[in-house]
Amino acid sequence: MVRFVVLGRTAGLRSSRRIIGRYKSEEELRDVFEVSRLNRHARRLLVFRVVEPGDDAWHLVSFDIRGVVGRRSGRVRRATKEYSVIKQGMFWSLCGRIDNSTYICPCDTSDIPRRYTDRVETWTVVPHDPKTLEEVRSSVESTVMWLALIMNRAGGRLHARGVARARNLLRLSETLLSAPWAKKVERTLGVPLKPIRDARERLAEALERKRGRGTLSGGSRVL
Repeated sequence: MVRFVVLGRTAGLRSSRRIIGRYKSEEELRDVFEVSRLNRHARRLLVFRVVEPGDDAWHLVSFDIRGVVGRRSGRVRRATKEYSVIKQGMFWSLCGRIDNSTYICPCDTSDIPRRYTDRVETWTVVPHDPKTLEEVRSSVESTVMWLALIMNRAGGRLHARGVARARNLLRLSETLLSAPWAKKVERTLGVPLKPIRDARERLAEALERKRGRGTLSGGSRVL
């Protein structure tokens, strides 16, 4: 029975045997371990306790994209673009990034990586110890600041396609802030979403100023 999910690189432990008592196969996700009990090696890493779904539960999502065949070249390439798109989708769901292929989320976002790979696993969890809770809090805080930053930058680039991008960011931020899991982030982690709210307000004001400057004497508008 899986009671815990342990996260972390095993380079310093030589192999996964120190965590799960065996070597992992090539088909299994790396650096994520399901265990029924915690040994001293596992306790050194990030530890999440598997729980039933509930108001305070989080979703741990891990995936792997081994390679993508380029449409034009027909050659296998690194999935850099796919990982970037997944990251943006996860961040707009207020997930914290544990590493490039593992996120901790206030809602189930496993459908995002499933668009690019069938190597996806998800667990309903809560942080098991203070160090894991702090890592979750820190990762979500980083997400909040990243979202606020891109909205602030968009407010200064309102030309050509910049206006359409800014409008899309406003829509995304409105969806985010009205979602039930936004309050969950503030309630369970104490991570304020004020930076996102403030950035959204500034972006809306910048768009309004742009609209005002675009009004011509004849009544035509650029927006």
